Amino acid sequence: MPARDIPRFARRWREGRLRVEELISHELPLAEINLGMERLAAGQALRQIVRFP
Repeated sequence: MPARDIPRFARRWREGRLRVEELISHELPLAEINLGMERLAAGQALRQIVRFP
């Protein structure tokens, strides 16, 4: 349930008990979103961060 879980996860992250940075495999600009989707489809990415201008 997002209303319950998201605050719980955020609190754990702030406390250093949830290391989400280790789950991010790539960062990419919005202009490369298609590349990000290709990586996901090919199983080459775990989680990606899309940077908006």
